[in-house]
Amino acid sequence: MRHVVKTLVIVTFFLTFISTNAFTAELKVIKAQSVEWGYLNPLRGAKSPGAAELWADRTKTNATGMLVRFKKGFSSPPHIHNIS
Repeated sequence: MRHVVKTLVIVTFFLTFISTNAFTAELKVIKAQSVEWGYLNPLRGAKSPGAAELWADRTKTNATGMLVRFKKGFSSPPHIHNIS
């Protein structure tokens, strides 16, 4: 099951990238240890999942790409994503 989730995340990432940036973005490969992680919700501090932007600014109203790292046992109340 975990493999399926990882595969879906990767496929979704590439489909999103291709559909929004295929003709305007420059590809750049970085090492995993070079990814800059912050908090998805800075107000929650260490209780927040980690977040790393891949392109654009996720706090703005434009299309963005990002990674999210959830801690074991994380849960979130029902909510919406109304920016993108």
